[in-house]
Amino acid sequence: MNKKTNNVSELPTIGRVFGAGLDRHLKHAGRGAARSLALKMDKHDSYISDLRKGKSGGTEETRLRIAALLGFPYEYFLNLGFKELNIPEHLHREYVSPRKQDIAKHRLVLDNEEDTLSWIPLVEPSDTGPRATGKNLKLYATKEWFEEHGTTSADCVCIIQAGDAMSPQIQDGDLLFLARNDKKLRETQVYALSSEDRIVVRRFFAGSRDDIFECDNRDRKHLDVHLSPAAKMMCENAPRSWKIYGRVFFVGRYL
Repeated sequence: MNKKTNNVSELPTIGRVFGAGLDRHLKHAGRGAARSLALKMDKHDSYISDLRKGKSGGTEETRLRIAALLGFPYEYFLNLGFKELNIPEHLHREYVSPRKQDIAKHRLVLDNEEDTLSWIPLVEPSDTGPRATGKNLKLYATKEWFEEHGTTSADCVCIIQAGDAMSPQIQDGDLLFLARNDKKLRETQVYALSSEDRIVVRRFFAGSRDDIFECDNRDRKHLDVHLSPAAKMMCENAPRSWKIYGRVFFVGRYL
């Protein structure tokens, strides 16, 4: 546990905070995540290791690119870093995030590759299950970008997160990209679950008896979803039959 910092002059650099958040994220993502990031950035494994340990803070350009490659908002890594380094909330304002227009340059278009235009349907819950709203998101991204996330533009849909059950990583109102073709459950991955008139987003963990879909916000742990061997789930203490609707692979907060 890091010693709590209360003095502005003793605050770690933004690179150190981002690196601490990146370290926590990669540990949570599981084996091979750091190696995969290094390959995507065409860097040696030691480069990622130095960023994680705070030996190298990297440039803002580098940090933006990492956030885009991993599919999470820049502030997500800062928030994780604040927790890892035990930085009090009243000092968070000392760290200034990049401007939205700078983030936008990196969110999807990586390495100046040629883009292709895709129309991604926006989906919402209904009485008969998820349905298209009739609205489509105009998205410029490469075929390779979709492939890196294990999907294709044709298999991708979007939903809007409702509530704070997955904060701070996913916040109320965030636009979430789902890979509908990927329903194989993998530890720590985030999935959308559908049941009748609801769609919920939770992180998957394999339990000894039941599979558990947890809220990242542990103040909302009463909203965790449990999947029994009979494929029946419990949500908010009411029996429901749920289905895996898709894996969340990108948080498009700045689209």
